[in-house]
Amino acid sequence: MTAELNILGVFVPTILICAAAAFILTSLVSRLLVWLNFYHLVWHHTLFNLTIFVVIVFVALGLVSGWPQ
Repeated sequence: MTAELNILGVFVPTILICAAAAFILTSLVSRLLVWLNFYHLVWHHTLFNLTIFVVIVFVALGLVSGWPQ
């Protein structure tokens, strides 16, 4: 795994790209959970969204670093 990606001459940390992708995925999952009325089962939905974000970031970093070998 490289620690940085070269995008048009600018070095961008890999975790920043993973976090941006995780933010988009978390937004989509959150909207899906609202549509499914799932948040009535969750005590604190903001904390639940944060947990989903952290899990997605770590899975993305694991996939980028070649984790499932």
